[in-house]
Amino acid sequence: MKNHPLKIVRIEVEDIIFDPDAQSLMLKNACSRNGIIRKVAGICDSGDGTIVLSLELAAEGDKIPIGYRFAPLPDTSFEGVAAELQVRHAHGLTLTGTFRLDDKTIWGLYARYSQKA
Repeated sequence: MKNHPLKIVRIEVEDIIFDPDAQSLMLKNACSRNGIIRKVAGICDSGDGTIVLSLELAAEGDKIPIGYRFAPLPDTSFEGVAAELQVRHAHGLTLTGTFRLDDKTIWGLYARYSQKA
């Protein structure tokens, strides 16, 4: 059976909020199943309480995340988001995408590329 170059994963936002660590681990495992390495290529807030992620096959030479992390953005102003991104980047995390929980709450999906604290 040939591996399709694109894999689609659907996650309930409620599951992310209930246990972000478990959903982060599930996503990491989905990206490295059966010896096939994938990475998150995109994230879409479907507007119905789910997010849809596209996972594409990693090409030779691609920078591959060693894990993913779902986390809320506590301050959604420009200054707040910029500060949060800088702090997370200092800890080895790069923002991959965001989704909205409600009118005031935004969550981010971060990729970890190193073992920084």
